[in-house]
Order: sequence, then C-alpha cells, then structure tokens
Amino acid sequence: MPDVIITSGGTEEPIDSVRSITNFSTGSTGAFLARYFYQIGCHVELWKSERAMNPEEDVHIREFLTYEDLSQLMRRELPMRTKPFLFIHAAAVSDYSVEKITDHSGQSFPQTKTQKISSQNSLMIHLKPNPKLLNSIKSLNPLAQVIGFKLTVGPPEPHIQDWIETQLSQGTVDAVVHNNLNKIKNNVHPHQIYTHESPPLSGKTKSDMAQNIAQLFLRSSS
Repeated sequence: MPDVIITSGGTEEPIDSVRSITNFSTGSTGAFLARYFYQIGCHVELWKSERAMNPEEDVHIREFLTYEDLSQLMRRELPMRTKPFLFIHAAAVSDYSVEKITDHSGQSFPQTKTQKISSQNSLMIHLKPNPKLLNSIKSLNPLAQVIGFKLTVGPPEPHIQDWIETQLSQGTVDAVVHNNLNKIKNNVHPHQIYTHESPPLSGKTKSDMAQNIAQLFLRSSS
C-alpha cells in the first residue's frame, strides 16, 4: 500500500507570547483520514498543528505551530521521498502572517514569543500574505499525488468552479475537495471531489470522503 502524508489542524501566527492569530480548525478531518488510511494498510504520517486532534491509531506524527513551521517541514521532508506517495493537504493554513505591530504614533513593538505587549496600548497589526503552500508541493517532489481542500462559507461562491478548474489546470494538485462550512454538522460532512476527470465524486460523510480519496489515488496509481 502507498505512503500517505496528511496535514491537519490550523496554524497560529504569534502576536506576542500569549496572543496569536489562528482559526477554529480542530484537525478532526485529518485525524479521521489518518485512521482510515492506517486501517486499510497504508504507512501514514500525520503532520498536525500542536492543538489539533490526535488519531487513536499509532501513526507517525510530526507537529507544527506556524505557517513557517509547516513550510520548513515540507521543504525538509518532501524532497527526501523516493517513491510515489499521497499528500492530503487538509490543514487550515493561515493566509497571512504578522509583519509588524505599531501603535497610533507609529512606534513599533517587537514581535516575540517571549514577551507580552501591554494591553494599555492601542495597536495596529500589519499582516503580510503568505505564499500558498499547496502550490509548492509538487515542485518539492514531483512524485507526490496532491489533494487540496477548499472550504467555503454560506451560499456558493460565484467563482469557486473557476478557482478549482484553474488549480487543476496549473498542475499543482491532482484533486480538490470542496466543502461548505454551513453544511458541516456533527457526522454530516457533504463534499465534492474534483479531478481532471468529470463528474466530481460526492459524499455526505467523512467516511465517504476517505473512500472517495482512496478510490481516486488507487485508480490513478494503478
């Protein structure tokens, strides 16, 4: 069975020693996928954020906290793979990192994990965009078969189909899993998985998602 690497959970971008910018990803989907692929006989690595959920199975775990942590992990580990593998990029990676912190007078405050900024100051946090890690995976190792995730909220975004088609046409991913936050509740996890082929595979649960991903990977690697 093939090797599988899964990224999971949300990154955190520190403001100071006690505050950070993050998201509400729990890593439950990544943990579920890790369990599934482990149980069907794959060698599984789960690259998870420090606060993300752990799977019950004894899979190999590596942890990250920030965008840069995960970026360095990918740059260090992916080029070392010498046989085809599946990379499921389910982590909720921050689109922005803190560039600098200033007050109303323009005075800068050092961004550090060892000090706390006084709450008496009114602050402005300047953010810089992070390059998309999803787009770098195949350049780090062309043996990777890459599955990316696209989460939307509320009514269907008018350009979501264009985004998915562009992502696939650029050759940075082999499949995109699209789901809508408003439709995810308890064990219900509706999704569509888009590939270069059509129509997309659909499912209503995380179990459906895992089976659909396995079907796509096993078929494409046969």
